[in-house]
Amino acid sequence: MSQQKPLMEVLEEVSLRIKQLEAERDEAIARAQAREREVTELVSLINRAASKLEEMLEFERTSKAIQPKPIDLPTPYPDMELFHEFSADPERAPRERTPNGSDQRPA
Repeated sequence: MSQQKPLMEVLEEVSLRIKQLEAERDEAIARAQAREREVTELVSLINRAASKLEEMLEFERTSKAIQPKPIDLPTPYPDMELFHEFSADPERAPRERTPNGSDQRPA
């Protein structure tokens, strides 16, 4: 009977080890499933971002296509001395405008 006791102890140890391994396996499966869900969510997020980017790029392309072409506006007169500032008061003499923007009274 003394030989059976060590055998029983060995069987109990093996049984405990099997249970530990099963628990570790179940935890690993649960972690793998959680990672799989995270990957699925990330793929979905990336797809939504790509779709939104494509939508923005399409809007940019269409808005450029419907924008009017720039118009060539006439350039301002290079010689500002040609212009005079006039007053509504007929007694007041017109002032000449200098290129730097200051007013001068005629002499």
